[in-house]
Amino acid sequence: MQSRWFTYFAASDGDNASHRMYVLESQSQSQDPQGDYTFRGKLADPTDQWAIDGTTFEHGGQLYFLWSGWRDASAEFRR
Repeated sequence: MQSRWFTYFAASDGDNASHRMYVLESQSQSQDPQGDYTFRGKLADPTDQWAIDGTTFEHGGQLYFLWSGWRDASAEFRR
């Protein structure tokens, strides 16, 4: 069990192509998720591609983060 709460969210500057995942971390170690949070910044791999709908999971004692994204950021976005 982790000792802090984390909130993952997708955000952009208003341009769909700039959607990325970001993370907030609770400032206190508590069972209660309400309280103050610290903005920890963008969560991205080295390619820094479009990303939404992030989630975490644990496998074999390791924590992982998974998100939906585009394979090629230069590809035209479809509506």
